[in-house]
Amino acid sequence: KDIWASPDSAVSWERLPDPPWEARRGHRAVHCPNGVVMLCAGWNGSVRLHDVWISTDQCRTWQDLGNAPWLPRYSFAAVACLDSSILVIGGDGGDLDDPGYLQDVWRTDDTGTTWQALPAPPWSGRRGHQCLRWFDGSIVILGGVTSNGKRCNDVWRSVDRGESWTEMPESSWCARMSCGVCILPDSSQLVLGGTDGRRALRDVWRSSEKGRTRRSGRRGPSWTRLPEAPWAA
Repeated sequence: KDIWASPDSAVSWERLPDPPWEARRGHRAVHCPNGVVMLCAGWNGSVRLHDVWISTDQCRTWQDLGNAPWLPRYSFAAVACLDSSILVIGGDGGDLDDPGYLQDVWRTDDTGTTWQALPAPPWSGRRGHQCLRWFDGSIVILGGVTSNGKRCNDVWRSVDRGESWTEMPESSWCARMSCGVCILPDSSQLVLGGTDGRRALRDVWRSSEKGRTRRSGRRGPSWTRLPEAPWAA
């Protein structure tokens, strides 16, 4: 349960004080525009969690907000909106005999103190998906794996902080889970690696023109494959 911070874009690292929350994996941490960092949920090696912790001093100290009303989960998605509200999206909320991949969206408007269940989304329940916020404030989820083992390469966008979702044009990259995603200064986005269920991936894809109209009639990003990454899959 260590925390490391870099002041120089990952050239050097400083270990921060050990946090009070228990060790875990499959959790999520988000940094809000108001400066608050929220960490929540995950798997501690025995059970799924749904605790919520916040830090207002760049992760040096933490405040326990208790358990959220949503189901314990790990391998979910979380993202901060432009107004510093936070979404928790899907994930593995079942037990060892029933995967129980979730199809829910929850939002907090007060940095984790209270939560509201939003309307059920049209995309399938999943875990291992990714979520990011575009510069225009809209939220996008992509990829993941459903409870029947199907890897996904669908992309969904919300312009109302998770209240509703629109499916975007089919992506060019293969279906995958546990990939990396990020937004670049020119508003394009990267999808990096992950696993397709048979092997680990190290491909890199970049979107362009998120508002371009495709032949399907839907507006969304087109994708270009970049040179393969130098790191191991």
